[in-house]
Amino acid sequence: MPRWRRTFALTLSAVTAAALAACSGGTSTSDSATKKFTVVYVPGVTQNPYFDTIKRSMEPGAARDGITLVHQGSPNFSATDQTRVLNAVLTQRPDLLVVAPVDPVAMRPPIQRFLSAGIPVITVDGTLADPSGLVSRIHGNGLQGGRLAGRQMAQYTGGTGTVAIINIMAGNTSLDQRVEGFEAGLREAAPNVRIAPVNNAGGNPSGSQAAARSLLVAYPDLKGIYGVTEVNAEGAAAALTAAGRTGSVPIVAYDGTPTEVKYLRDKSLQYLVVQNAKATGETAIRFASAYLRGDKAAVKPEVTLDAVGADLETIDHPDVKELLYGPAIN
Repeated sequence: MPRWRRTFALTLSAVTAAALAACSGGTSTSDSATKKFTVVYVPGVTQNPYFDTIKRSMEPGAARDGITLVHQGSPNFSATDQTRVLNAVLTQRPDLLVVAPVDPVAMRPPIQRFLSAGIPVITVDGTLADPSGLVSRIHGNGLQGGRLAGRQMAQYTGGTGTVAIINIMAGNTSLDQRVEGFEAGLREAAPNVRIAPVNNAGGNPSGSQAAARSLLVAYPDLKGIYGVTEVNAEGAAAALTAAGRTGSVPIVAYDGTPTEVKYLRDKSLQYLVVQNAKATGETAIRFASAYLRGDKAAVKPEVTLDAVGADLETIDHPDVKELLYGPAIN
């Protein structure tokens, strides 16, 4: 389970620094077919199964194409902390940056510094409000995934009652789209269901657990909880368990972490919307390699990947299991 509230301490290890120094433009060859490159991947947060699955999915392509892949990030889902990471990485002059911006506006200035320095940038997961200059944007279809969740939730409600939404924060493009899609899908399928105001509970499961406890009291007719991220879902499930109400209020959740899959199997969660983290990583490193070696025609400016819904009956289907996330990288 990701610990998103740990005290932030930025350190670039000697190994990381050496790899960057050795591979970021230090070769004298002009042959792009044999030149070695360094790509730095900065996730939205470290020790997170989704972002770490993206990293693992980049590794085979990086090894195949002679790219040194460096993973550097913060344990906090924070624009301030991600900016510090990016500023430190910029001093090492990598050949290309792959980054999951945590804020579409606040992250533009630190990413612009890479672009101004001639370092190409690919965004994954989230993107920027102003994407000008980016090599590519690779992200999930939050509206489509949210609609999957909303339509499924409508079935659980029976068309009446109140449904609650627990999110990390407002203002993140990816998360906002998941909420928008959910509300649209639920209203289309169950127009008489009341949608409570969104609870922005932060990036720690304890915040979502507290929010869920309050929701159980505030809405006696509560028919379901939508967890916009795995942190929100895990916290909501813990609250229901503590209240002795596991399964009585269905939880529909985004992502496919090992913990969420465990909760689905023990019926603490009822439905998962799983992003294609594997394709995100594979596409990012493929585009990075093509761009660095001069094959810019092979790079698409934007790639949108649909999510897949899964419940207890479908979680073991091969098409679903292929998309489930691996454990967090400690």
